[in-house]
Amino acid sequence: MGKRKLDSSVKKKLANNVSNNDRSVIAVVGPLAHLSIPSIYSRMSKLKNKLSMSILWLCSDVPSYYESDKRKVVKLQKKLKADQDNCSEEDLFTILLDRVPINFIHYRDDSPLINQAFDLLVIQDFGSLTANQLASACECIRAGGCIIFLLDTIKDLKELYNLKMNAYKIYDSSSHKTISLFNERFLLSLMSCPTFMAIGDNLKLIPLSNYAEPKISVEEVSEDENELNVLKNSTADTQPLGCLLNCCKTLDQAKAVVKMVDVISKKERQVTCFMGPRGRGKSAALGLGVIGAVALNFSNIYITTNNLEGLQIIFHYILMGLQEAGYKEGEDYLIIRTSKSSLLSSFSSSPPTILPSSENEKIITRINVFRTCRQFIQYISPYDASRDELFTKSTQLLIIDEAASIPFDQVKSLIGTFIVFLSITNNGYKASGRSHVSNLMKDLRRLSSNPLEEFTLSDPVLFSKKDSVEKWLNKSLCLDWVNSEKDDKDNFGCPAPEECQLFYINRETLFSYHKLPETLLQKLMNIYFASDYTANANAIQLMADSPDHHLFVLLPPTAHKSKVPEVLCFIFLRLENEDSPLNWAQDNFNADGDSSISKLIQQEYLSSKLMSLHGARIIKIAINPKYDLQEYGYDRRALQLVEEYFKGNFNIKLMNEEVTPIEKVFEKIGLNLEITPRSDCEPLFLKLEERKAEVLDYIVVNIGLTGNILKFWRRNGYTPIYVNPEANEVTREHDCILIKSLITEDRDDEMDVDGTIAEKENPNAWLINLWEQFRKRFISLLSCSFNQLKALLAVEVLQENEFISKNIKRQPLTKMELEIYMTLHDLKRLEIYSTFRDDYRRITDLLPHLARFFFMRKFDESVHLSPAQLIILLGVGLQGKTIDEIGDEIGLPGNQILAHFLKSVKKFSNWLNSIQEKAISEALGLEKQSYEAIYSMRPVPGALDDELEDASEQIKEEEQANRAKLTQEMKHLAKYAIKGTEDEWDTVLKGKHKSIVSIKTVQPKKQKNEITPLDKPEKRKQKFKKKQFNKE
Repeated sequence: MGKRKLDSSVKKKLANNVSNNDRSVIAVVGPLAHLSIPSIYSRMSKLKNKLSMSILWLCSDVPSYYESDKRKVVKLQKKLKADQDNCSEEDLFTILLDRVPINFIHYRDDSPLINQAFDLLVIQDFGSLTANQLASACECIRAGGCIIFLLDTIKDLKELYNLKMNAYKIYDSSSHKTISLFNERFLLSLMSCPTFMAIGDNLKLIPLSNYAEPKISVEEVSEDENELNVLKNSTADTQPLGCLLNCCKTLDQAKAVVKMVDVISKKERQVTCFMGPRGRGKSAALGLGVIGAVALNFSNIYITTNNLEGLQIIFHYILMGLQEAGYKEGEDYLIIRTSKSSLLSSFSSSPPTILPSSENEKIITRINVFRTCRQFIQYISPYDASRDELFTKSTQLLIIDEAASIPFDQVKSLIGTFIVFLSITNNGYKASGRSHVSNLMKDLRRLSSNPLEEFTLSDPVLFSKKDSVEKWLNKSLCLDWVNSEKDDKDNFGCPAPEECQLFYINRETLFSYHKLPETLLQKLMNIYFASDYTANANAIQLMADSPDHHLFVLLPPTAHKSKVPEVLCFIFLRLENEDSPLNWAQDNFNADGDSSISKLIQQEYLSSKLMSLHGARIIKIAINPKYDLQEYGYDRRALQLVEEYFKGNFNIKLMNEEVTPIEKVFEKIGLNLEITPRSDCEPLFLKLEERKAEVLDYIVVNIGLTGNILKFWRRNGYTPIYVNPEANEVTREHDCILIKSLITEDRDDEMDVDGTIAEKENPNAWLINLWEQFRKRFISLLSCSFNQLKALLAVEVLQENEFISKNIKRQPLTKMELEIYMTLHDLKRLEIYSTFRDDYRRITDLLPHLARFFFMRKFDESVHLSPAQLIILLGVGLQGKTIDEIGDEIGLPGNQILAHFLKSVKKFSNWLNSIQEKAISEALGLEKQSYEAIYSMRPVPGALDDELEDASEQIKEEEQANRAKLTQEMKHLAKYAIKGTEDEWDTVLKGKHKSIVSIKTVQPKKQKNEITPLDKPEKRKQKFKKKQFNKE
């Protein structure tokens, strides 16, 4: 096969794009698509007047044709010199691979490029591509470069609709199959890119439609360059500013460096914030600003960030600035590197992998400068800096890169009496959410003693200011928030939540790329990313293609039917069942954690009940930033309507209908149509009454454990069942899972667990069991894994909501349980302390038992503690905190905390003593009457005289009965009565003195078979023994 030439239309288009300093996008279709690379490379090198251009090649694996025989390459090179026209395309491609340095990047590496720039980007294996990887790779291409999609597995662009993506392995379940709505919209958006063209593997242009020429003014670009050159020339003799501006590539970057050097030279406390989209050189400007501080003899300079890429860029430009300033390594400064594996704990649990992906790779974390004095530039993690007291005392300059991605509590603790420079990415790929940025700026303005200075960088470093590819990419991935805010001028006021309605969104129509659905999609993603620390472009791919995900929006009442209404609240959820394969912690494309929440609960609590139920997990509930106030109640209104919807209260009439809005997409689209948006779309919004809902048993949500978020979900009836003991290294928040049961007592269907039928009396017994197990484990872990958790937050986790309070039964403490943990001596110590006769340190060993008894609901309901007493009891008793630490958390002095503590201990002592008293009274049989029986005020049934007469008769009857009983008992003493009359005794006694006196008895004779009182069993035994003895 001979060499084929590039189509003239393609050459003209490439020349136009290069002349306008714009980047080109080419899609090559066909099995031999890779053979077109030499022709495109040759044409681009001629247009840019470069002998060699760098190539970035994205692929799932290194192509097999990359490994070629060196002998064959030498022969091909000789053949090329002899006769270039006779070389085939395969030969040219082999020579290109050998001559040009190609950087092959695997798709499994999320962010492999740091501070690198390329001329050509080749994207192979489109099925393995994700949105994040596409955005990360495209930002590394210089102005006038080219992005090439090698679609070698398809023969027609329309087949991209049915292309199987690797992400579908995560989305697919046993009941639903994934459909490529994302690919359909991606191709339609690609058609709107002015610099896009499609060619076949024969290098011929595929006629699609007419494209608008890019509107970039070369004169405008040259004006910025001239102004930058003027600024560099004017400061050439001013050091260190002159050498630093030589490293700047844009006018905005140079102005930012000038601003930082000006602030540093004043040596006054100042907070300066540099904002801009991604790729504007903010991190590079911060690194150059550090050199200005070094030149002005700043000794202690710290850099803190949660972004590993930004940290390496800052140190890269610090070294560049040192070299420009005449510093030499080894003589003037020393570089200290740390292995990347030791720094991973300072970032997120799954940090980006950087090529080469070796844990032993070392990166710069400290530079010691000793040219004029001892100086150092040190990296410190935000969490460590917020806890280090020496940090705030010794710091002279602090650099905070990507400040909006750091929790504000940590940023607040970092602001001190020194100079602070911050950078924030407010738009585009990996930008911080708008809500976080706005809240951070408000708080910084309030904290700063001097007015907060803001500086915006808008000029890109690598490509032109109005690059067509950047605009297309931001629009395709819904990352352009600034422009969407300008376009959004609707104002519907603040309607009452009861007047707003919840609608189900048809995703087939939403991703059809029509004008109105596209406007709604941009609004939804704008709201979605507003509350994120860092925007994740993969969210739109997940939202489009996952069959188990659903979208709901809360809309105000409006009469504008031809206009997209204002979105008040947006709910994004996923059906949770035993086939759910996504990670419970975060929905991304990583297959490291492939367990759902139900599987996680099964592993933690060894309970399979949740696996047998059907539920939904709320991934995101986002409010429009315009109405982001809890007083409005739009989020609560939307959540209530979703719960009622999945209970089946809105679609009773549709129980026999089957509605599958996205599973018949391609039956309608077909593959013989042109690449244009579909015309037979269904309605975009569906009322809840118009769609059959999946009847669910529960709704679950995973949140970052913070006070406001936890209050919101608890207020709506959700119960915590799991808190991750390991805190997120970036946000320092613990992941918390909350659940709410949708099962009602009147539901007909019964749940089976392990082959048994659930009890009809309490169908939510499984949730009560999960709560009891979680409470026990959480209380046990408060002394170790959760000892750094705020006591107030831990108390809120343990507080029972209305559902738990109604269904759970208290099990009061018994005397036997009490004796296991406390002796009588311990109770005496509590009593002594409660009477102001001892110090609280004497009972510190008893506080864990008291706190555990109370939070496990072992005390009676009469033992009630105030919120302050609860916080003190949990912090001191379960977390082992001191009185001073608790005082710092709740803002009370130590004497007031001890007063609250004394009151709670006194209540405990009284109640524990009552347990002992009750046990003793029961042992002695002296059971006391109840309080109501003694002190209840009830009317007397009769008159007082009648009661006295009845009492006297009762007493007389009792006396008579006692007298008769006594008489009966005294009959057997008759034989011991003294016989004789008085005359007989007088006669006998008047005689002579005798020691024995006898009188004739008159006792009647004993009858036969008559038993005398003396014939008792013991007497009879004695008589029997005597008889036996006489016989012998």
